[in-house]
Amino acid sequence: MYAFEMADEDHIAMACVLHRVEGMVIISGYECDLYGQLFGTWSQYRKEHVIDGGRKRSESIWLNPAAAANVPAPKLPIMTAAE
Repeated sequence: MYAFEMADEDHIAMACVLHRVEGMVIISGYECDLYGQLFGTWSQYRKEHVIDGGRKRSESIWLNPAAAANVPAPKLPIMTAAE
């Protein structure tokens, strides 16, 4: 558990701001339905991890179009493109 957790409303507000950024934006986090909705049009790369109790969880990064155009996939060797 993290010391500070954001509520869904906080994530939504953050996404609204980030979608207006003209520069490069890269978000890192665990894959979830909310981020799929908020950043579904962005390029996504993921890596599966085994966490507590042997459960698998996908950690992802999402790149806005500006970042995707300037950070080629080979520079992200630990991740695979999400489909």
